[in-house]
Amino acid sequence: VVAAHGPCFITTPPQVIDGKFYLFGGLTRGMGKVQIYDPALNRWTHGANMPYAGGSVASALIGGKVYVAGGIVGSTTVNSAAVYDPLADSWAMLPPMPVGVNHAAAATDGQKFYIFGGRDGGNTVSNGFDYVQIYDPAANSWQSSSQSGSTLEPLPQARRRHGQSRLRGWRVLYHRRRDRNRRGRDGDECLRPGRYL
Repeated sequence: VVAAHGPCFITTPPQVIDGKFYLFGGLTRGMGKVQIYDPALNRWTHGANMPYAGGSVASALIGGKVYVAGGIVGSTTVNSAAVYDPLADSWAMLPPMPVGVNHAAAATDGQKFYIFGGRDGGNTVSNGFDYVQIYDPAANSWQSSSQSGSTLEPLPQARRRHGQSRLRGWRVLYHRRRDRNRRGRDGDECLRPGRYL
């Protein structure tokens, strides 16, 4: 049985740290919140608020810290980025991502923060992007397939509101390819090992 007082509306996958579920941001009253569920105690608590009131952010756990980027603030997509230290329950801002996106898929190879696709605007249906954006914590810098002269390969299809997982060494993007006019189709795509991470 889950605790009666669950989280606000969340559109970002949770991160699991020391057996607890951490939820970052959310839409409506959950924007910018850090919500923590402890299954051992069957209890929800709050962590320090995000430094920007984002919802639908991308996130990844790297080296015991959670990196978040993009999302929706109010009705606008932002390119803000920050890192959360769960031991100190504190945040630090990072350089902004090259292109602000919301509803993007995120992943890590344990060293870098990868963001695939996403969309812009508020929490309304809009076309997706084919961008791949990568943050390197060691260099404290971003690179993006959208940048002029970039050697990063963009995604084969623009996508939004999608997720990712790993299957037998392949990175699998499961996604919606429909645009705002509901053209296109839903589907999955496997990215070959080493293509991005």
